[in-house]
Amino acid sequence: MGGRGAPRAGARGAAGGGPARGGGGAAGRGARGACGAYRVLYRRRGGAGGARRGRGGARRPAGAGAAAPAEAPPAAAPGEGGRAQLRGAGGALAPFHLAIPVADIAEARAFYGGVLGCPEGRSAPRWVDWDLGGHQLVTHKVDGYNAATSLNAVDGDAVPVPHFGIAMATGDFHDFAERCRAGGVDFVIEPRLRFKGQPGEQWTTFFRDPFGNCLEFKAMAHPENLFVKYNAADDAATQAAGEAKVASRTMSAEE
Repeated sequence: MGGRGAPRAGARGAAGGGPARGGGGAAGRGARGACGAYRVLYRRRGGAGGARRGRGGARRPAGAGAAAPAEAPPAAAPGEGGRAQLRGAGGALAPFHLAIPVADIAEARAFYGGVLGCPEGRSAPRWVDWDLGGHQLVTHKVDGYNAATSLNAVDGDAVPVPHFGIAMATGDFHDFAERCRAGGVDFVIEPRLRFKGQPGEQWTTFFRDPFGNCLEFKAMAHPENLFVKYNAADDAATQAAGEAKVASRTMSAEE
């Protein structure tokens, strides 16, 4: 299924800490595979080296007026119903951290590094960090592990639960789907357009890693609607079609 993902120079920290970082310069950029190269919705903003605004509102490059102390970013206002907004440094979208079990580290490297093209970060004999579109995925070896998932009817499909993945730009989604197909990925749900004509219209695909963990990659037709609030319940016919697929696959799994 492909070779080991290229380790990235300069990775630092311990498992379960902050997101893995690539090495600097051309060498670090060249090591990035498909997952690291794809654009992710709501890419992190700001950071060192960026421009900032002065008191008069004029934009000035970082480093100008070094004698003046840096202004602390304003505190995030509570969201709807007083809900806290979880953000990263400087108010940017915080990279997500997810640790999943796998039965074999070499096979995890072949799939996540080789097939999916995720750049590799820190590692130890029983775990490996991956850069999954700017988010930190850690594969931990659990001897004898094999994922068991349930299914839920969504827009006429039997969707495996739990699952994880990233929201991508539409062009990148189709490129990534072709990469997966070329790598021999067996799709649980083939790439298709879901919720057509609704605010949440999106391209989506589902597949499993070699250990049964299910991944979903998607591309919103309208990226600004990723967190839009609306009633997305299926109509009766679509719900019935999805439930029939759930029953069929559940029966097949039990045989």
